[in-house]
Amino acid sequence: MLFIGLSGSLLLILFAPQVILLLYGDTYLEGVRALQILSLFLPATFVNSVFMFGLIAAGKDEPYLRAGMMGGAASLGWLLFGTLSGSFTLFLMAVPLAEGTIAWSVYRAFRKVVPAAFPRQAFGMLAAFTLAAAASVYAGPAGWSAVLILPGFTVLTWLTGGIRKDDLTWLWRRLT
Repeated sequence: MLFIGLSGSLLLILFAPQVILLLYGDTYLEGVRALQILSLFLPATFVNSVFMFGLIAAGKDEPYLRAGMMGGAASLGWLLFGTLSGSFTLFLMAVPLAEGTIAWSVYRAFRKVVPAAFPRQAFGMLAAFTLAAAASVYAGPAGWSAVLILPGFTVLTWLTGGIRKDDLTWLWRRLT
């Protein structure tokens, strides 16, 4: 799920101008950077879903609710900080940080029910994503950069151990 969320976020970062043009025309092109920042919300949401539904499926509604409330309360701090900073960019960054805080809180509750550690592969994916996202921001408008960055992200994720052949096979079967 993390790979899917990171891939979706990377697609939005790369194609933000085209998405804005498609949805709103050139009137809102100034919103490209905002969409790119808010796309960071996707990976946290996808990961949060796994832990949230895992707790619910295990019949642990109360720990899920408690973790969600704790994460939600902590995420208010991020949103308040972003709002009070007076910076639109910091406010936008507070949104994915808030979702990440909720995901972390729910993950901690999930670990108490299902003994699990944050997989080492996730760090490989996050490192590959960081490099690909930085490259896409500096590469300019999507085009040839997208043709190089998207496969590059997948290859880097593979090389860092973030994703394996079994993972890609599973994903391909679900998509076809």
